[in-house]
Amino acid sequence: MTNLLWPGEHRAGEHMTDAALLDAMVAVESAWLAALTGAGLAPADCAAADLRNLVAGNDSETLAVAAEDGGNPVIGLVRLLRERADPAVAPWIHRGLTSQDVLDTALMLGVRALADDLIAELREQIRVLSALTDRHRATPMVARTLTQHAAPTTFGAKAAGWLNGVIDAFDNVIALVIPVQIGGAAGTLAASTELAALRTGTADPAAVSVELARGTAAALGLAPRPPGTPPAHRSPRPPTPSSAAPTAGAVSPRTSSPWPARRSANSVSRRPLPAAARRRCRTSETRCCPS
Repeated sequence: MTNLLWPGEHRAGEHMTDAALLDAMVAVESAWLAALTGAGLAPADCAAADLRNLVAGNDSETLAVAAEDGGNPVIGLVRLLRERADPAVAPWIHRGLTSQDVLDTALMLGVRALADDLIAELREQIRVLSALTDRHRATPMVARTLTQHAAPTTFGAKAAGWLNGVIDAFDNVIALVIPVQIGGAAGTLAASTELAALRTGTADPAAVSVELARGTAAALGLAPRPPGTPPAHRSPRPPTPSSAAPTAGAVSPRTSSPWPARRSANSVSRRPLPAAARRRCRTSETRCCPS
């Protein structure tokens, strides 16, 4: 999509639309319900429940209006899901969660999708710049210092500097930990722990509660978060802006001319670059500079 007030939104805005957020919130509720069922805390009938079939695209507008009263769209979503779900399933939807758990985790799903797109773009830029560095390792050019001509260099060396910046940005994004945001109202998993104690009689209901959060994280493709994290302190590690800033600098307009168009991230690998590729990129500047 495009937006005159938010230039660049067409590159990743699809991950943060109303429809995307609604889908993500339902995914969180579904994953949590599945975790409850798998742990024996919710009836077996809940295993067959498909919450995605209970919402439609036009529900976003209704939920947005309802959010004015409660301050978030989760309250209206839970009410809607329970009204439309099977009566045997309805009481277990959202059981043990708080609204911020659902909304924050849904936002993390959007951040993960954005990161995957960015990884795909950076991989392509690394490929293009690696080829550019090799092709022009002996192409002479004038270096500059304080805006004036300096000693000779090569265009390959200049491209290698761009390449190293993009690799650093790639490393920052790969290292981004995007955790699930489940902790309950006080960040202590108290509600799900109490539920585990009542339903299972286990001597360690807190451990069951922690596994619920871990299982939900795994189902959503997010990292687990240590229990006891207060709601006010929930954020990706390292913070997303800290990872995005070097990336923006590495692909700033002054060095962006070699970049190709974006490509799909449907089959993105989040694995780091091979060590051999990194060594080749790191040594390219030395190789390109005349002795």
